[in-house]
Amino acid sequence: MVTARAGAGLALALFFSGERHRGRDEMQQALDVAVRADEQDAAARIYQNRAYFTWNEFELAEAHDQLSEAIVYCAEHDLNGHLMCSIAGQITFKLDLGRWDEAIDQANDLLYVRKTGRASRIEPLLTIGVIAARRGDRATAWKHLDEARDFISKSRTLGYQGTVAIARAEAHLLEVDNAMVEAEALHWYEEAVRLWDEEMVPDLTMLVWRAGLIDSPPDGLREPEAWSMTGRHREAAELWAKAGSPYRAAWALLDSDDEVDLREARAMFERLGAAVLVERTDTKLRAIGAKVPRGARASTRSNVGGLTDREVEVLDLLDEGLRNAEIADRLHLSEKTVGHHVSAILAKLGASSRLEAVRRARDLAAVG
Repeated sequence: MVTARAGAGLALALFFSGERHRGRDEMQQALDVAVRADEQDAAARIYQNRAYFTWNEFELAEAHDQLSEAIVYCAEHDLNGHLMCSIAGQITFKLDLGRWDEAIDQANDLLYVRKTGRASRIEPLLTIGVIAARRGDRATAWKHLDEARDFISKSRTLGYQGTVAIARAEAHLLEVDNAMVEAEALHWYEEAVRLWDEEMVPDLTMLVWRAGLIDSPPDGLREPEAWSMTGRHREAAELWAKAGSPYRAAWALLDSDDEVDLREARAMFERLGAAVLVERTDTKLRAIGAKVPRGARASTRSNVGGLTDREVEVLDLLDEGLRNAEIADRLHLSEKTVGHHVSAILAKLGASSRLEAVRRARDLAAVG
């Protein structure tokens, strides 16, 4: 009988040799064997590997849910180390899925409540840092990104250094500091390509390309990044949107010079709260001679009326005409919770209707 570990090893070999579907099937079989045999350490590792396989196949929401299964299994079996790693991985999945507030909450829980002090500390630090950089909160961004850099300072492995370089290089790219992208990421890009690390190569490639450090994709680069680099911006964006990654989809459109693409990118960045990229898109729209909106919608331009960040998000979706159920689905909240937020918004803005709340927010922002 094939052991769980042997089955997982075969799955890895198949997956990375290009037989991805067979690899995923073998991984599921290995997981079933491990669970039945109560091989807890093996089962925890296979749960995690299964999720990353799914992630690499661009099925992001399913991968997130698979890590939820890993978290439950590890918690039930007191596998604390694996539990921390699974939570850390899910934080980065939430980042890609555009569930940024949830990612920050989970990262803060891991860092400051559970107080993880191991490798599982890196991902929550980087997640908080990257989201802050995208939102324009430079102080919070570099506080966390610097801590992550210092945490792995003694390691020279691609796995640690490349992961940190990706996050820090994005923050530099958002600040239009291409020299620092070169200083912190170019070496690790070259190393990732030399070793052909499938996890590191795509992100590092896009960072150094967007910083103007390379002109063409390396041989073997996966489709969405290769498409972006060869002018197939909308195809890349559509793949990312279908996969469930709105930020990657938006930046794929931002790489374009087409006005329709750029306006769509702007709307996506605005929904995410990526203020730095909204401004970047506006700059590019002006450069091609297109008209630019006077500013973000009233509710996002200023946190008016003493609204909380979550209430601002709900107000933005009210502005889009969404019903409570649709807002709940968009923000991954219960419909009852959305109803409470809507009531709080009406009370704080002194409005008697949803439409009036939107109008009052615009008026208050204009005055401010």
